[in-house]
Amino acid sequence: MLSAEDYEVEIFLDEGKISDMYCSCPYVENGRNCKHMAAVLYEWKEKGNTDDNLFIRVHTVQTYEKKKEAVRKLVEEADISAVRDFLTVVLVENEKLLVHFNRIAGGKMKEEDIERYVNQIDDIAKHYLGREHFINYYKAHGFISKLEDILAEDVRRMMDHEKYMSAFKLMNHIFVLIGDVDKDDSDGGTEMLAEQIFQLWIELLSCIEADEKQEKFN
Repeated sequence: MLSAEDYEVEIFLDEGKISDMYCSCPYVENGRNCKHMAAVLYEWKEKGNTDDNLFIRVHTVQTYEKKKEAVRKLVEEADISAVRDFLTVVLVENEKLLVHFNRIAGGKMKEEDIERYVNQIDDIAKHYLGREHFINYYKAHGFISKLEDILAEDVRRMMDHEKYMSAFKLMNHIFVLIGDVDKDDSDGGTEMLAEQIFQLWIELLSCIEADEKQEKFN
């Protein structure tokens, strides 16, 4: 909601397009647009707030890229101290994002960080198991996809930053979990996920020394 002079003006957007406008002045009572609406729209445009992609609904790769670019522009143009203050609050309130940011920012991976990842994985399993303690066919794909994301993003970054023991512990926990969880695996998701972990094991073993291989074998 934006104001013009002494009147209240509201501009409603739907996927970046104006869907409706309102002004409290008497001129619009018969469904007409007024100069106050025009003034607000002009000011909005002058301030560079017309990026239609900033609040676009993401439902395709194309809309994701458009929104990503709009958000990047917003962040780049923001005051750096405001960005840091906002990021601090977000990370304090969201431990999952805090662990993720600590890792990508180059922070040292600690044993308690791995425990947090493990807890997040266990929470995913609890969510999909629900009260029935069983993951049905319709939920199985989502469950496997969540774990695949952890392998593709978190474990992969650990590997890239040579945090091999951390990556090893995390993928092992996932491997044991998918074998223990009671679910309908008609589409073979468990086998495909296990194969991904196996390939990561092989890659990891090719990157470490003999004494490290013995440690992981034990």
